[in-house]
Amino acid sequence: MIIYGADGFVRRVVTLAEGIDIHDMLSGGESFIEGFAEPGVDKVVNGELVTAPLRPSAFHVFDKQSFSWVLDHTFAWPIVRAKRQQLLVASDWTQFADVSLPNKAEWAMYRQALRDVTEQSDPLNIVWPVAP
Repeated sequence: MIIYGADGFVRRVVTLAEGIDIHDMLSGGESFIEGFAEPGVDKVVNGELVTAPLRPSAFHVFDKQSFSWVLDHTFAWPIVRAKRQQLLVASDWTQFADVSLPNKAEWAMYRQALRDVTEQSDPLNIVWPVAP
């Protein structure tokens, strides 16, 4: 059974044992219909279940007001920064004073481009610089 609130959003889904009355499980303002739904995301409108679209990525959070998934950059940027740090560490050796490379300046520009990736607006579509 799907239990939903006055706002229509599914609060919980329960399986009833024989002899249990669904009305005993309802709190103030709650109603129910049969079926299965995702609490906090799906909703009931005019007695019919309306399912939300699939979550596009782990970086999206559900916005009840627009009934849609919204990109939450707070989840994505730490992952971008961790990858950037790995790439910087992997190229540290190119900038040591005792390393002689014909393209040392290109490596320095690459490393600066890595530092600048957080200036891009969409953490899900980062354009990563290519190592020389």
